[in-house]
Amino acid sequence: MYRIPDKEVDRSDTYRRSTDLDTIPMYVREGAVVPIVESEGIALQVYPGADAGAEIYEDDGETNDYLDDGYRRRSVTWEEGTRHITVQPAVGRWRGHRLPIRAEAVDGGEVALEFR
Repeated sequence: MYRIPDKEVDRSDTYRRSTDLDTIPMYVREGAVVPIVESEGIALQVYPGADAGAEIYEDDGETNDYLDDGYRRRSVTWEEGTRHITVQPAVGRWRGHRLPIRAEAVDGGEVALEFR
């Protein structure tokens, strides 16, 4: 189920929206966790409404080392009832600089962030 202002849309529904060329609509499922790289680290943007998860993928961004396991991944889970994000330990061989991670809910509510 997707929530659009004043309307819920099922996956099988069609939704049309007019917009101008300066606007890019973004449709996100309830519970989505969207990792966004910022200059100061990684922001986990949470769209509350359901439990969900995501994965953070990191590599050097410059070479083909990722082809030889030169990357790392971290699983992220969102628990709607407690508004809690858990970031699991990194898995992978890449040992580059770890970016700081912060979390924010798009509804402005509090989010608890835990690293394991």
